[in-house]
Amino acid sequence: MPWTLTPAHTAFPAFAPRWDALNQRLMHEHTMLLRAERLSSVGLIAASVAHEINNPLCGIMGLVKTLRGRTLPENKFNEYIKTIQEGLERMRGTVQGLLDLVRERPLEITRVDAAEVVEECLRLCGMSARKKQVELKLSLQRTEAMVAADRSRLAQVMINLLLNAVYATPAGGSVEFSAVRDGERIGLRVSDTGVGMPREVLERVCEPFFTTKPTGQGTGLGLAVVSSIVKAHKGELAIDSAPGAGTTITVWLPRAQRSQNVPESAAVSSQALAPVSVAASPSGSA
Repeated sequence: MPWTLTPAHTAFPAFAPRWDALNQRLMHEHTMLLRAERLSSVGLIAASVAHEINNPLCGIMGLVKTLRGRTLPENKFNEYIKTIQEGLERMRGTVQGLLDLVRERPLEITRVDAAEVVEECLRLCGMSARKKQVELKLSLQRTEAMVAADRSRLAQVMINLLLNAVYATPAGGSVEFSAVRDGERIGLRVSDTGVGMPREVLERVCEPFFTTKPTGQGTGLGLAVVSSIVKAHKGELAIDSAPGAGTTITVWLPRAQRSQNVPESAAVSSQALAPVSVAASPSGSA
């Protein structure tokens, strides 16, 4: 005769009150643990905000110093003011975006010109690259890479990848943005001539809180945040790197359809990471 499992509170009625009480207590403890984890994540993510916005903030401060005490042509003055305003909006969006990762705010997926977003990021972070004597190259034309994405989140991804690439590239090197197409996908590619990564680092680079930077210079959340955003876009992250050969990161996103004007909703989870394709260049093979 086959065995039949019967719920304990049905088989043993006397235990029903205690069973229900235990079940409610477990549910309460589970809720509290989830809340504690979320609050912990908020704290850790908030701690990384300074790292996320420090370089754009320096760029804005540089523009303000340029404006003070100088008489500029009206077109140049308006250009600087517009750049400062966009920078402040971008920083506000970055802070909000990091917190939204925990709150799982729906994305607003629309038809986005990736070249336009990258241009804004280069304008905002360009001073950081110039200070380090790293050349920024944009091999991407307007309307060449139309993707289905949340514009502010895409900017967050590009800024993060840009800052990482500049950090890893020595003076005299370069960081290049380009795009490739594969069927219904667009690959936004960030390539640097930096120090590269060995295989053991490459395999862990998207893990939350993993960092090779000195203490106080990074939280290890950067690429984990990028990965979660790409995952929410139904995309993929591909990383190719080797010691001394630089790093190339490709963000694969769905190509936008011409009729894609109405926003779509998609949840962002701080726990979900995009599929990551890791490739070590021959010089980095074990």
